[in-house]
Amino acid sequence: MSFLHGRFRGLQSLYALASVFVIAGLYYAMISLHPAVPLHSGMGWNYVVIYPILLIIGSLIFCLKNSLQESAPLQNGHRIAQPSQFLLAARQTAYMGIALFIGLVLTKDIQISRLFLTGLFPALWVSLILTHSLVYRLAAPKLFQGARSLRTLVIANVTSHDPLLDWLRAHNHLGLQLAGVLSPRLPDEYADLDASRFGAEPEEIISRLGPQVVICSDAHLSREELASIRVAAENAGSRFAIHLDRIAGFGGAASIYTDFGHALAVFRREPLESPLSRLLKRTFDLGVAIPIVVMVLPILMLLVGVIHRMQSPGPLFFRQQRRGVGGQVFLVYKFRTMHCDHHREGEQARAGDPRIFPAGHWMRKFSIDEFPQFLNVLTGEMSVVGPRPHYVDHDTDFAAVDPLYRFRKFLKPGVTGLAQVLGYRGITLTRADVRERSYADLEYLENWSLRLDFIILVKTAWQVIKPPKSAL
Repeated sequence: MSFLHGRFRGLQSLYALASVFVIAGLYYAMISLHPAVPLHSGMGWNYVVIYPILLIIGSLIFCLKNSLQESAPLQNGHRIAQPSQFLLAARQTAYMGIALFIGLVLTKDIQISRLFLTGLFPALWVSLILTHSLVYRLAAPKLFQGARSLRTLVIANVTSHDPLLDWLRAHNHLGLQLAGVLSPRLPDEYADLDASRFGAEPEEIISRLGPQVVICSDAHLSREELASIRVAAENAGSRFAIHLDRIAGFGGAASIYTDFGHALAVFRREPLESPLSRLLKRTFDLGVAIPIVVMVLPILMLLVGVIHRMQSPGPLFFRQQRRGVGGQVFLVYKFRTMHCDHHREGEQARAGDPRIFPAGHWMRKFSIDEFPQFLNVLTGEMSVVGPRPHYVDHDTDFAAVDPLYRFRKFLKPGVTGLAQVLGYRGITLTRADVRERSYADLEYLENWSLRLDFIILVKTAWQVIKPPKSAL
C-alpha cells in the first residue's frame, strides 16, 4: 500500500534527520566538556569539523541502507525477524565507528583521546535508542492524528484472533484506526466493530461509514466482487487495498514482485540473483583464491607429493564428478588421500577407512586435501563459500531424502559452507544428517552477504587449526 509505504519511509527520513541533530549536539557537548580533547592543538580542526562529519556520514549510510532493504517479510500477518531498537542503535553506532576509524587512518591521527572515544560511543548508542523511541513512539502518533488518521474498513472472512486485525492494531502509530469489519461470521471479540449495522451490501456500508481505507480479502471475495467494491470505495473517496489471504495462508515469508499490474508472490529470498551481488561474490572469491593458488598451493603440492611417494605412489590429484550450479556436472580437484586400487569411488569415507593411507587421515582432518578446489574457484565452477558439492550419485540419493536439498542447485558449490562451520561435516549417515545440511544451505541461500561469507571463511580457518570431532 503506497500510502503506508510513504508514511513509513517518511518516519525513517525523520529519524535520520533527528539522528543528525542528536549526534552533532551530543558530540559537541562532549568535546566542550571533555578535558582530554586537545582543541587548542594542531588536531583541533579534526575534532571540530572532520570527526563529527564522519560520524554523521556513518549514521546516514546506515539509515539509507536500512531504508533500501526490503521490508521484513510477513508471516501470518506479523512482521518477523524485526530487530529491536537496541540492536538497530548498536548497528548504527557501529557504522559511525567504522566511518570514524577510516577517517583516523586517512588523517594519520594517532593522538586521538582513547578516553574520549570510550565515553563517546556508549553515549551515542543510548542517545539513538532514545531518538528511535521519540520518533516512532511519541512523534508518529501525533503526526497521523485528526485529518491524517486512516479510518479502516475490513471486508474479509475474519476468524478469532485474526492476524490481519492484529496487524492493523499494531500499526496504529501510522494512523490506522479500525473502524469496522464486515465478515460472514464475526467472532464475539470483534462485535463492537460489526459494520453490517451500516447496511446490507458492502457498497452501502462504504457509503455510510465513509472510511479512508477499505481492505478486502482476495480469498473471501470473487474478482467481480473486488472490482465492484473498489469502484464503490473510490467513488466514496476511500483508498482501496487487497489483503493477500492466499499468500498469508502458506504461513511463510513472501516477497511481492509487481510489474504492469501483475503481482507475483515469491517465497524464497535469493540475494545472489542480483548481478551486482554475484559480481561482489566473484570478486571476493578471486581475492581469496588467487593468493592461495599462487603462494600456498605450490608448497602443499610439494609436501603432498613427498607424502605420496613415501606412503602411496600415484597421482597427486583426485578428480571426481560433482554437481554444480544448475545441476551441471564438473570435475572437482582434491589432493588424493586414498590408495589408488580400492575401486570404491562412490563410497563415503568413514573413520578408520582402510582405503586411506596413514598421512591421508591427517590431510583430511586438517582439510589439506581441499586446497586444490581453489583451482575450481578460479575457473568459476565453485565459490569459496557455498553448499559443499557431493558425488553425483549421492546428490541424487540426498535429493530423494529431503526435497529442500534441491535448492542448493541455485548456488555455486563452495570450498566451505555454512553447514560445515555449524558442524555438519564428514559422513552423511542418516536422514537427519541430510536435513540439517539442507536447512543450513537454504539459510545461506536466503541470507547471503559478503559479511556472512567473511564470517564463514574465518570460522573455517579456525577449524583448519582446530578441527572438530566430525572431521575424518
